[in-house]
Amino acid sequence: MIRGLSYLFLFSDKRLGYSVLSRIILILSLLIILILSRSVHNFYIYISYPIIILASEFVILTIIGRLRKVLSGIFMIAIFILIGIIIQLINVFLRLPAPGLTEIIIGSFRLTAFFIGFTLIFQLINVREWRSILSRLGLTEHAQTITMVLAQIPVILTYFSEALVTLRLKYKGRKIFSAITPLIYYTAQNSRNIVETYIMYPMKESRENINLFNKKDLLIYIYIISLITPLAIS
Repeated sequence: MIRGLSYLFLFSDKRLGYSVLSRIILILSLLIILILSRSVHNFYIYISYPIIILASEFVILTIIGRLRKVLSGIFMIAIFILIGIIIQLINVFLRLPAPGLTEIIIGSFRLTAFFIGFTLIFQLINVREWRSILSRLGLTEHAQTITMVLAQIPVILTYFSEALVTLRLKYKGRKIFSAITPLIYYTAQNSRNIVETYIMYPMKESRENINLFNKKDLLIYIYIISLITPLAIS
C-alpha cells in the first residue's frame, strides 16, 4: 500500500494542455470546496460532495495515467472505515457519544479525497514549475532546496515499503517498527549525498516559462463554478 502511495507524489509527464495557473486553481478549489461542504446545512450536499470530489480526482488520475498504479493506495478508504467502525463500537461499549455509520463512511471518503487532492499538487506541477513559482514569490534562495526535498518524498516512501516487506518476510509480521531505523539511516545518508551533489554541481536558476492561460482552462473553470454554485445557494 505504501508503494502505491509513493506514486501519488510523482509528477506525471503527460502533457495535459492546461496552464499552471488553472492546475493550481483546480487543486485548491477541490480542497476548499471539500472543507466548505462539511459545514453546510444541506444534507444532500454534505453526503454527495465528498463522493463527487473523490470521483473527480479519480478522473484526473485516469487522465494522467496513474489510477491503476495508485489503486493499492486507495485501499486506505477501507482502512479508515474499519477504524471508524471500531471506534464507534468502543464508544458504544463505553456508553460514550458515537457518530453514526453514515458519518463514518462519508468522513472516510472526505479524508481520502482531501489526501488525494493534496497529492495532486505534486502530480500536476513539475519540479521546474515549482522552482519558477517559488522564485516569483520571492523565495529564489530556497526554491532549489524545497524542490529537492519534494522530489525525495516518493523515493523515501518506496524504500520504506521495501523495508517493511523485508521485515515481514524475515520476522513473519513481527517487529514491523524495526523498519524505522533503516528508514532514518537511509534518509540521513540520502540527504548527505544530495547536499554533496548540490555543492559539486550547483543547479542553475530555473527559466521555466509559466503559462497562465490556455483555451482548455475554460473547462476547469466551468467545472469549478458548477461545484461552487450549489454551495453558494445552500
